[in-house]
Amino acid sequence: MVNFWPAVVGWIIGLAILAAIFGGMGGH
Repeated sequence: MVNFWPAVVGWIIGLAILAAIFGGMGGH
């Protein structure tokens, strides 16, 4: 089985950061 977890974790972290940035900017 391919070790795909690092990529999955990276995507989740990246999306979470983008959501936090855009959410914070949009909120203000």
